[in-house]
Amino acid sequence: MCNNMEIGGDFFLTKGDIFPDSHNSTLNSLFPGILLSTCRSAISEILKEIEFTVFSKVALVPSFTCHVCVEPFVKSGYNVIPYPVEKDLSIDWEKMLSVIDTYQPSILLVHSYFGLNTIKGHGPFIEIIRNKGVLVIEDETQVMFSSFPHLNADFFIGSIRKWFPIPDGAFLHGINKISQHFNQDKELEACKLQGMLMKGEFLKSPNNSNKAYRLEQVKAEQFLDSREKTYGISDFSIKFLGSINWSSFKASRKRNYDKLYEIISSQKGIQCVLPRSEDGDVPFMFPVFVDEGRKELQQFLVKNKIYPTIIWACPDDLLEKVDSTAKYIYDHILCFHCDQRYDLDDMERIGSVIKEYYR
Repeated sequence: MCNNMEIGGDFFLTKGDIFPDSHNSTLNSLFPGILLSTCRSAISEILKEIEFTVFSKVALVPSFTCHVCVEPFVKSGYNVIPYPVEKDLSIDWEKMLSVIDTYQPSILLVHSYFGLNTIKGHGPFIEIIRNKGVLVIEDETQVMFSSFPHLNADFFIGSIRKWFPIPDGAFLHGINKISQHFNQDKELEACKLQGMLMKGEFLKSPNNSNKAYRLEQVKAEQFLDSREKTYGISDFSIKFLGSINWSSFKASRKRNYDKLYEIISSQKGIQCVLPRSEDGDVPFMFPVFVDEGRKELQQFLVKNKIYPTIIWACPDDLLEKVDSTAKYIYDHILCFHCDQRYDLDDMERIGSVIKEYYR
């Protein structure tokens, strides 16, 4: 990618991507269960499934998470309690058991972060938790392609669309509605595709100053947030997923992540949140903690056409409940894109701009 092109931000499409003509028969093994439009609807379907079997309307979620993992519980009448997440994004499972004994939840939501195994040591604890009658949901959104051992959970969910330029896509495994047919969300599909196509047109011309695509993509996300009904995954997303070279996709993400780690790990002013990736890891993004002036660093990067993201704000329903460690994470984290759109030269460019800022 050349130096005047953007790095980061939302995915984009060109008209040539609209009708991918290949099909990959391995999708069912990659994403077992039901393929839905969104991950929030996957949580909602789980809550419908267990509605008459739970012993309490209390759910535990990570203290560092997104609003999508909280809102379906709140809308279903649950008291949502955050459990502690350490600064390295790991879980202290002894603390987890203490929180469970205190609040007596019926549901526990767990997720690893950024493609790496941040739930190590879960083995004996998950069985203890399940023996207490607590249902376990593993949200595999950020680790769905990594090969380390996942939880022995009751339900598995994940947002596929976060990884690719597709309008929708999520999976749900563990409920009894596998044969149920869900209509596709054609309105959402059209809205999301419009924004991605507009960005693709913008990026075709380095001198293009029309950034209307950004407003269109914000509108598309707001439209997605407004959807409450459960829909099935769109035909476009299925076809696009069938066109992917999976080995190349995984290798490029790991290569880019490790290059950023090599460049940034010794940089003063920022700290790598996670270590170098291990064999079998497929990184989602590259997170750092900015010691001071996160907003100023982000603005400097944007001026240089690099668009890192503050991945999540603290969900409103957790604001008064999270601990100081979680508050630190929300206030200091900044995430760089290391996905399949980019190569090692792009990662070097990110590193050069960061070094220029801290010079």
